Amino acid sequence: MPDHPEKIGRYVIEKLLGSGAMGKVYLAYDPILGRTVAVKIVAIDPRIQTEARGDYLARFSAEAKASAKLNHPSIVQVYDAGEENNEPWIAFQFVEGETLEKILSQRLRLTLRRALLFAIDIASALQQAHGWNIIHRDVKPANILIERKSGIAMLADFGIAQAQWSLPVKDGTAIGSPGYMSPEQIDGKEVDQRSDLFSLGIVLYQMVSGENPFLRNTIEATMDATCRGNYKPLHEILPEIPKQVDAAVRRCLFTNIKMRMRSAAELADLLRPLVPEENTLGTAKNKPTATTQVIVESRASKQGAGASTKMSKVFYRLKIMRWYVTVSDALKKMFADIVGRKELFKGEAFEEFTGKGSSLIKRSVLWVKAKFEK
Repeated sequence: MPDHPEKIGRYVIEKLLGSGAMGKVYLAYDPILGRTVAVKIVAIDPRIQTEARGDYLARFSAEAKASAKLNHPSIVQVYDAGEENNEPWIAFQFVEGETLEKILSQRLRLTLRRALLFAIDIASALQQAHGWNIIHRDVKPANILIERKSGIAMLADFGIAQAQWSLPVKDGTAIGSPGYMSPEQIDGKEVDQRSDLFSLGIVLYQMVSGENPFLRNTIEATMDATCRGNYKPLHEILPEIPKQVDAAVRRCLFTNIKMRMRSAAELADLLRPLVPEENTLGTAKNKPTATTQVIVESRASKQGAGASTKMSKVFYRLKIMRWYVTVSDALKKMFADIVGRKELFKGEAFEEFTGKGSSLIKRSVLWVKAKFEK
């Protein structure tokens, strides 16, 4: 007897690919479109009562439909979703490759070049998802696939991030995976794109150091370390790590969400010029070149991976992005405020914004405003 159902929806099941707490994944064939797909039967948290199951399934269906809008080379595309015997399922793109979790379990840590390339890929994917107001909520190595042929990192499980973890914490509900959750997820608060950036910062930290910054012996200790921001800075583990990489990770891992990296686009812009050059022998150098930058940008669509702000584009073209990464947090926050919210350059909002700062900040804002209005 086979260890799988014959069909799920219209999909003919061929074999079991894997199983875990989130459910079971099958290799399947779509007879209508004639293509191979992966189908996941999602495990519903047993604590969800029968009366709440209908609401849960409706939310799952809505999230899956929203995720199906995403079309990006670093996103595992959602094709279809449904329900079979009161169990939700989702059909998505079949990717030949390995999870980042498996790769890290074999190698512990990656080269700086590979880690940065993978982080840029995922940041680019999140940039598009966040543009559709879709928050992943569960960015972790197990949900990142490395395609075998291209070497591109692809983010999976859009639309089902809320499926398994619904652990009551304090007066809210925590949704995510311990060790990769943001403080606001642990507290059961509403999350936005900065929660995904916190999780991606953890993944980048782990890729370059071989360690999860917050993982402890128990879930409670892990969550406590996360909420307190109790971790060892990258430069203490790897003194040779470029300061810009250390700074980018630190900005992702601020427990105060207001101090955290503002967007996935900003993170991709900061990391892209830092990718070491790889020569014909496969060894890495520390100084990025124009050739390296072109290679990195070609890994994803221009829409997903291009420079996101006018200010960062200027720094990028002038080859002084390293300066942009290493200037003080206060100055970076000011630039992010200016270039990220153009509506501040008009009317009362502009007056209120400039009225809060020092004369230096006011002059800086006026200068940038003038540049934008040309």
